[in-house]
Amino acid sequence: MARKSVSGVCRICGDEGPLSYEHVPPEAAFNNERVLEANPKRLLEGEDYLTNPRGKFNQRGAGAYTLCVRCNSYMGSCYAPAYIDFAKQCMKPARSLPTGAFADITLQFYPLRVLKQFVAMHCSANPPEGPRFARFLLNKHDKNIMRPRMLLSLRDEKRSRITRQAGAVGVLNAETGENGLFSEISFPPFNSILILDGYGEAKNLTDVSWFVNYSFNEITEASIRFFNLPAVTPFPGDYTDIAS
Repeated sequence: MARKSVSGVCRICGDEGPLSYEHVPPEAAFNNERVLEANPKRLLEGEDYLTNPRGKFNQRGAGAYTLCVRCNSYMGSCYAPAYIDFAKQCMKPARSLPTGAFADITLQFYPLRVLKQFVAMHCSANPPEGPRFARFLLNKHDKNIMRPRMLLSLRDEKRSRITRQAGAVGVLNAETGENGLFSEISFPPFNSILILDGYGEAKNLTDVSWFVNYSFNEITEASIRFFNLPAVTPFPGDYTDIAS
């Protein structure tokens, strides 16, 4: 069966033309099974998303036609393998840690490659007019990402009931008056948030923006404290365990 032809604006380079299917996260990072894609509007209107989810199944795994062939190939060869290995190292604690607990996990990985793959994934999660970070992503040695911050936690695999992808979500802290803009991807074994503007303090999320301090070919062994947080509701950035 021939793959369908899709055209549009590449989320990374901004060129308009044929798009290829981009798995978010990479297929080999626990994204090789079908997923149910629910209608966000129905979820927000109160649909019972835990006991009676409705939508369409994507047989290819989570993802969409978001990148041109050139960008897809570049991300896949330069950054995806390092991300896949990083994810596999983190899956065991995501499955075993108690909900809300944290652990200092010793990991051996390529920090810059992993960070760039996270950023590329968030580009795909955003609409065509969203952030692209083309120079940062299309030059594997570039380290100038400027303002955005990347925050991570483990995604509690025992309590989580939903996966999420959301681009350019606004947030307002009613207590402090601070506002911000972020995108989120919650998919095993991570909850990841890309801060685009503001946002303030992020409780129980680990800032890994320091990954940018390494060179492309530099591997390191580091102990990173990650909390294990569940994704239960359809609301981006919400890690409360309401199902308990």
